[in-house]
Amino acid sequence: QLGRLKKTFIDASGKALVGLTVSVRKAGATVNGLHSGAQTSFLVNDPGGITSSPQDQVSVGTGTVVRSVSSVAATNVTVGGAGFNDAADDARLTPTTNLPTLYNDAQGDETKANPLTTDANGEIVCWAPIVPYDLHVSGAGYTTRLMEDVVPEGHEELVSNVFPSATSVAFQKDTSRAQVSGSKLER
Repeated sequence: QLGRLKKTFIDASGKALVGLTVSVRKAGATVNGLHSGAQTSFLVNDPGGITSSPQDQVSVGTGTVVRSVSSVAATNVTVGGAGFNDAADDARLTPTTNLPTLYNDAQGDETKANPLTTDANGEIVCWAPIVPYDLHVSGAGYTTRLMEDVVPEGHEELVSNVFPSATSVAFQKDTSRAQVSGSKLER
């Protein structure tokens, strides 16, 4: 099942921003703690969609410096060389290569170019698997921006992004009310 990813970009006066470039990227990783100096190994809250095979190139936020990912673990992303100096706590390592396939329809019959370009209404519209994405938005008269964890509309698919290990839990359900013996949380 594919979900619709639709965003509208307007300026402060409500005028459509036409011709912006919107790169739909796999979900990145949020840096956990300040990484002072020229680091190559980053503690992250979750590696998101970053992979070392196929090897992603990543940048920090909207930065232009890119580095190859050499390894990914449950809470760590290592890049092949220094260059991300003083990566701040909560900075975003975002993939710039191996972009996801986008579609022109909900059935996935026709692919669509990635990056996208905003139309006369300042909109982008595409269909993609229902998982989080980072949107890198740039263009004339627009301050380059990274929108994190944007999820397409839809509810028919639930995907776990848990990192594989013997103790990982892919899905966990809970209730906010105390239950009694014999209660059913799902059927």
